[in-house]
Amino acid sequence: MEKVAKETFAKSKIKPEIMVQTGNIFKTITQIANDNNAKFVIMGTHGIKGMQKFTGSLALKVIAGTNTPFVVVQEPPTKDTIRNVVFPIDNRKENKQKLKQARLLAKYYKVKYTLTLPEKISNDIINKTITHNLAFIKNYFVQHGIEYEVHRVAGTDSFSESTLKYAAEYKPDMIIVLTTKNINIQDYVLGADEQKLLPIK
Repeated sequence: MEKVAKETFAKSKIKPEIMVQTGNIFKTITQIANDNNAKFVIMGTHGIKGMQKFTGSLALKVIAGTNTPFVVVQEPPTKDTIRNVVFPIDNRKENKQKLKQARLLAKYYKVKYTLTLPEKISNDIINKTITHNLAFIKNYFVQHGIEYEVHRVAGTDSFSESTLKYAAEYKPDMIIVLTTKNINIQDYVLGADEQKLLPIK
């Protein structure tokens, strides 16, 4: 770890602090984040493997156990900045909770948000809620001078499908996702939307 810290400092002039603490990843990461008032946690993942398709990914279990935002990465970045960010829109009222993090990100980077949603939504009640959420989020971005565009993803009828299809085609730098509160085994088996966004291997 000392070697990694030195290499990071030499490359980016950012000196990481090394901290080793005993425990398990589901509790200790949350504790460290809370004790240090972390703005966010950067965590690597290898996607969902084997039985994790049914019991849930380790990464999602860690994230669901804390209130601190997580930046989840699978591979080294191909760019040295963040510009294109996907902000999926769904029918949950909790959608608005992502706005605080979106505004914080826009404070430090010249980001442009793409508000993605499915092309087809058959349920009228869900469609009405989505329309309300979209209008609220657009108004918030306008009020805070945040650049955005709306993209209905052709040929999709679910939130996870529209996000994945857009990401595959346009290769965004980041996707802002809200995790299900108090996620349980049923959510993993039936497939919470955020679980579907973690690539399966």
